[in-house]
This record gives sequence, structure tokens and C-alpha cells, in this order.
Amino acid sequence: MSDKLLRRVVRDARLAKNEQAAWNLIERYLQQHQYLTTPEAVKLVGKSAATTRRYLNKYVALGWLAKQGGNRDRTYHLVK
Repeated sequence: MSDKLLRRVVRDARLAKNEQAAWNLIERYLQQHQYLTTPEAVKLVGKSAATTRRYLNKYVALGWLAKQGGNRDRTYHLVK
């Protein structure tokens, strides 16, 4: 099984439907931009700030995103 396919299978098994939909939007955005801020993610995902932060923290814990900076100037990047 290819690495990309394996990551997708694992991702699908670990995420709820809403989390998967949010990840698809975030991943697509980050393929075209260097980084994403929390306010940008809130607008992109269409969820509350608290829910969006919870999603972002989960993606960081899964190793899909890396975070950089403090609370107010935090940015998220795709892990390559």
C-alpha cells in the first residue's frame, strides 16, 4: 500500500465527518498558501473559533500540521 493511500485510510478512520470536511478545506488551502492563521481557518471552515482550534490542535497531534508562534500570532503549516 502506498504511503499516501495509507495516510488517507488512517486519516479517514480517525476523523469524524465534520473534522474530515474541515481537513479537506484546510489541506487544499495550504497547498496554495504557505501558512494559515486561526482567524483564516475559522472563515474557511465555517465553525466557531473554539471548534476550529480544536480541529487544528487535533491535526497537529496527528502530525499533519505544524504550528509556529504564540497564541496571537500562531500560524499552521502542512507537514511534508
